[in-house]
Amino acid sequence: AVAFKLNSNLTSLMWSTYIGGSDDDAGYSVQLNNQEQALICGGTISNDLFTNNSSVNQNYSGNVDGFVQKHNTINGNILASSYIGDSGFNQCYFVQVDIDNNVYLYGLTNSTYNIYPTSVYNSVGSQFIHKLDSNLSTTLVSTSFGNGNLSRNITPSAFLVSDCGLIYISGWGG
Repeated sequence: AVAFKLNSNLTSLMWSTYIGGSDDDAGYSVQLNNQEQALICGGTISNDLFTNNSSVNQNYSGNVDGFVQKHNTINGNILASSYIGDSGFNQCYFVQVDIDNNVYLYGLTNSTYNIYPTSVYNSVGSQFIHKLDSNLSTTLVSTSFGNGNLSRNITPSAFLVSDCGLIYISGWGG
């Protein structure tokens, strides 16, 4: 995947960077937080994405993993990064940020997604929402939802987290 910043007239490249590792990677969504840092999410089969000791998930789990990265928008440098998912198919299609800079991901899975805490809305399904702290180091909430099986049956098409913390999603499929 690639990310870049253009000036407001779209006439000059301010910075650009590759996102990913040594294998296939895809970037799907970008969102700015209130510190003007870019959050970028997607999917990867690379086992060598940049992560550090504070990442919520430092290691590639296999098959396809989602990912989220936070970039400095002055120079494109990675500020934080994490894999998202487990040994199944997992991809993050949308990223949103709330007024406290917490990071929300909306994606697909084909495995039983980790529900945290267990008291949150809990359903078996192939769609997930995952909320992380602003440093991508702690899961605050995660859940899955769907029709009761793990076949991917809804394709995410839009995602919004309001200033009041309300979560809106849409998708298409059966």
